[in-house]
Amino acid sequence: MVPIRNSLAFLGALAEAEVLFESHIYLLGPHGLSLSTAATANGEGALVEATVAQWFRDSVRFIRSVLGDFPVEGEPETLSTLVRRRRPGLDMRIGKLLEDDRMAEALRRHAPGLVAAAEADVWVKSISLNQVLRNRPDVLTPDAAAALERDLQASQ
Repeated sequence: MVPIRNSLAFLGALAEAEVLFESHIYLLGPHGLSLSTAATANGEGALVEATVAQWFRDSVRFIRSVLGDFPVEGEPETLSTLVRRRRPGLDMRIGKLLEDDRMAEALRRHAPGLVAAAEADVWVKSISLNQVLRNRPDVLTPDAAAALERDLQASQ
């Protein structure tokens, strides 16, 4: 979308500032190839290019070489995990729970500090109660979580 000289100038500036970087300039494929696979090409053959499809794997490799390995935790998404996240309970995102008055009231009753944290920090709304339970048992105890889950399921 921009002349290649702009990208090269940017890379030169990164090198001069001693910023770690890696760059790949591909011969084929238009701008905006996403993952460059049939799954992301919307049926357009020009958006599938095997060479470019390596960009995501290369990006992860680069980040790991700079920052070290990073764990991927939890179970992979399946139909059953999707269904669990959509059902009121400990797997539903806190923000989603707060959208319903009955569920929000249950949260206020069992985890008022968590509600205050969600109101102050949008990131808190993006996580589930199970994530809080695993990572911050000081914020949500197992007993409070069990009582909260009973109330959430009763609010359906």
